[in-house]
Amino acid sequence: MSISKVEKSITSGDENSVSQTFFRNKCVNINAEPTSVFNFEVPQFLIGGATYNYYSQATDFISTNLNNIKTLTYYYTANTCSLSGTTKAYYDIYKLDYNTYITAKNNIESGSGTTSDMDSVQSLLNSPLYTMTGMTSAITMTAYTITIPAEIKPPGAYKTKLFDDKCQYFVNTYYEFDKPVDLTLGEKYSANTETGLYDIIPYSSASTVSVKSETNTHIVTASTFSGVALKGVFFVYFTAPNKPNIDVLDGQPAVTGVLNTYSPIFAFNGTSDGDFYKLQVSYDITNENFTGTNLTNFEIQRQDGDDEYIRTYSIALTPNTSFIYRIGNTKYLENIFQVRHSVTSWSHFAQAQTVSDGNFNLSGNVYYHYINSGSTLAGASISIEVLSTFSNVDLEADTRTDATISGSTSRGIDSLIGTVYTTTTDANGYFVFSGITGGNYKITASDPSWGFLDEEFNVILTENTSVNVIFDVLWGNTIKTFGDFGHLTFL
Repeated sequence: MSISKVEKSITSGDENSVSQTFFRNKCVNINAEPTSVFNFEVPQFLIGGATYNYYSQATDFISTNLNNIKTLTYYYTANTCSLSGTTKAYYDIYKLDYNTYITAKNNIESGSGTTSDMDSVQSLLNSPLYTMTGMTSAITMTAYTITIPAEIKPPGAYKTKLFDDKCQYFVNTYYEFDKPVDLTLGEKYSANTETGLYDIIPYSSASTVSVKSETNTHIVTASTFSGVALKGVFFVYFTAPNKPNIDVLDGQPAVTGVLNTYSPIFAFNGTSDGDFYKLQVSYDITNENFTGTNLTNFEIQRQDGDDEYIRTYSIALTPNTSFIYRIGNTKYLENIFQVRHSVTSWSHFAQAQTVSDGNFNLSGNVYYHYINSGSTLAGASISIEVLSTFSNVDLEADTRTDATISGSTSRGIDSLIGTVYTTTTDANGYFVFSGITGGNYKITASDPSWGFLDEEFNVILTENTSVNVIFDVLWGNTIKTFGDFGHLTFL
């Protein structure tokens, strides 16, 4: 059933009335024309100073107070033609403060968490703390930098600091642009006072409406905060920890110069704001920048106390070796994506030398004996293998599922165990190993020219030691061959 189109008019009063009223309804013909699809090509960019790679192990989106100006650089890669003089850029800033985050994290991971813990984090990521705006007409190059203020004034609130220690930030960028709108309605009637008739006038108004571009939402997949939704690029902010002081004993480092141990006690203070500490050792004393791979790093657990409290740490180092070291004070944060970030402040470096377990000479002569007269043996091969040193640790492994008591092994701190040194006797049958570390050695003597069997024996080296190796042939009623007997004599 169609709806009938009925036009009605009503009059009130006449020429003698004080007032007259005339009303007439008019059903306007709508001649709307179909409008074409409008596309706004959202500008594409890479970002410097923050990241969309939330789960990556990168350091370029860690910010500190060493430079109070926080900037983000947009490297535009496509669709910059959309950045017209009427286009606005919006930067919504979300702040996940440390106290809210760590309380929720600890509650959830301990099993005592509730939905309110997750909601407290989600609410901060739903509502931006502050929004920056700018006209894109200022963007004249492919690289455009914005500066995020250190202090902000949210609507209806007092001025406040934006950046705080161990806080996580998201900046969501979107654009506002003008979309053309066809407002053609049809016809309207206008009274013509000269003719007393009504003119039919087409009613059309071309205009625009402001529209904001959409941005993608990311759903966290890390286990603790799985399901939390967020938008924008990410960075984390630290207040750099205090620089450790290692000059704690009469204004000098506790570990310096020639030491009387290879397990020195390092001492430092001024690190009450750290989460843990680091000791970095380099046996290349020219590596004052502590670069490259030839470094040994030790992590030191946090020790409670104020800044004046002296922390200590002892570790076994390579004996009889010069080294340089420095102490680091470290803060860390495991972010919402379960990526760990840290910032370390380092002390100045100091140099020291560990004590020697003794460096000694092992020497001697090799003889062969026949028909009651002895001669030295030139060209004999002498090798020594390090069985243990006096600087060693024992390694042991065990398991509850095995009833046997596990075995253990010894490993030299200086990693010499298993090392083999080899030399040959000179024309006088003499050999020497100079400056080798004290310990237990296995000596093996070989004679390639006469065919004697190898002689093997052990020696404990605690001082300069000389040994003679004698290959013997014994004559008697039984035929003996070379190598059946041999013996060692100590001088």
